[in-house]
Amino acid sequence: MKYLCDTCILVDYLRGDDDIRQILSRDRKDGLGMSIITHMELMVGAFNKQEVKTIKKAFHEAFYRQKITKTPNYWEKSKEE
Repeated sequence: MKYLCDTCILVDYLRGDDDIRQILSRDRKDGLGMSIITHMELMVGAFNKQEVKTIKKAFHEAFYRQKITKTPNYWEKSKEE
């Protein structure tokens, strides 16, 4: 996966933004992804079941969903120093 797309880009895609559609179509071969957080933001923002279906259909095959893993706690580390 080369590109991790944010919610605003994917919402623009769903709204039919031609520029975004061209960019994502062009870059699809390089690998497009979304975080699980972005996925949930899209699902929560859907108004009804039909929109949920549209979102799933639009991004199911084209996008890799990136899991958010635990990162080191830099805050705690800096307090020790």
